[in-house]
Amino acid sequence: MNKPASVQTLVVTASDPKDMIEAVGITEDGIMNGTTLISGVDVVTDQEISDSSVYSTGNLSRLTKVMEKAMRGETVTIAYLGGSITDGSVATPKNTNCYAYLTTQWWKKTFPDAKINYVNAGIGATDSYFGVHRVAQDVLFENPDLVVVEFSVNDYRDHNKESYESLIRRILEYRTAPAVVSLCLTRFSADGQCIDYSEYHKEIADYYQVPVVSYGDVVAPRLENGSIQWNQLGPYDDLTHPNNAGHKIISRCMSYFYGQVLEDMKNHSYGDYSTYELPGETVTESRYENGTILDHCSGSGDGIRVSGSDVSRVTVKNAQFPYGWQTDSGSDITFTIEDATNMGLIYYGGMEENYGIFDVYVEDQYVNTIDTCFYGSWGSHADYTLLLTSGSNGPHTVRITKNENSKGNRFTILGFTVSSSDTSPASHIDVLKKSEL
Repeated sequence: MNKPASVQTLVVTASDPKDMIEAVGITEDGIMNGTTLISGVDVVTDQEISDSSVYSTGNLSRLTKVMEKAMRGETVTIAYLGGSITDGSVATPKNTNCYAYLTTQWWKKTFPDAKINYVNAGIGATDSYFGVHRVAQDVLFENPDLVVVEFSVNDYRDHNKESYESLIRRILEYRTAPAVVSLCLTRFSADGQCIDYSEYHKEIADYYQVPVVSYGDVVAPRLENGSIQWNQLGPYDDLTHPNNAGHKIISRCMSYFYGQVLEDMKNHSYGDYSTYELPGETVTESRYENGTILDHCSGSGDGIRVSGSDVSRVTVKNAQFPYGWQTDSGSDITFTIEDATNMGLIYYGGMEENYGIFDVYVEDQYVNTIDTCFYGSWGSHADYTLLLTSGSNGPHTVRITKNENSKGNRFTILGFTVSSSDTSPASHIDVLKKSEL
């Protein structure tokens, strides 16, 4: 589509999404085939987006600085951190029809003179606990100006409120002072109810004055009263992941919020524009703020050592965290973690019967039994279990041994999540090659 010469001015100043569409020459055909970002021709109306998509505006000072930077034609880096929906699962093709990509197009079209860098750090079957331990490598390494955080569908575990707060704090404390937006999604259930864990995400976001955009608040009431059907938003056989139409609605929610902030930059009536100050106190203990992942790319000098009679390094091609260790004989594996007060074990579960059941001990104290045979589940994937919370600084010994009831002999360790409760997170990331991280 060719843009008229006046696109820049029109896009920046248009206050109504429909006027914006008309101003830049977008046709109804373009709306219907998904090439536009904001549309009234959909199962969800623009009025519904306006009424329900912005749960709270929070403090907008950082976000307006990002927009001012884009207006000046500078480089702006926007990162998206989340699970499989952020990654684009079910969108076709996912690289260009996921909500993250579509929303980034709003920035590119609205600020055509700026260089907009797009970072999609979505990884399927991950929650905010994974997120806070990988945010340094996957997001902060890119020196983001804006980070969208999405974990409301996956954050079902008891410790996720704390991991979510740790993640939000870690991003807000980073040296680039990035703006943060909390994105709340939802999934459908067979009994006709929407399920998500956005309630405590909203609580944490409100405490830190982080804006909240909620796709769930837009679609959940209509899904539950039957005025729209799930198959209008996602596949009939997958009640979690939105299809292209669902991703487009999420991007419309995001784009609407950004448009409102942009329109209000002179009036400052839409939210709080005062200089942002991070609260000193926390809602939870927030013990994971300096978390990282130790895997087989980490040498002994980086905090981890491994021993065992039949253990080898492996790279699991399709795993979310591929660089681990494996035994195929059921032999014991022992790890020494040099310095951590909080630890978790990341393991890989497979669909084949040779994946076994193993017991985990820390300092020779039994912690958990892990069944890594995922036969009958939705597929092979990484998962984790907590090993230690608020322990001593270490070193710690983790021993993994085959359970007496295990038929399989394979156990695959993909890494360890580690953090220290009494150490502040680094405010910068050393400039290394991504492969070195």
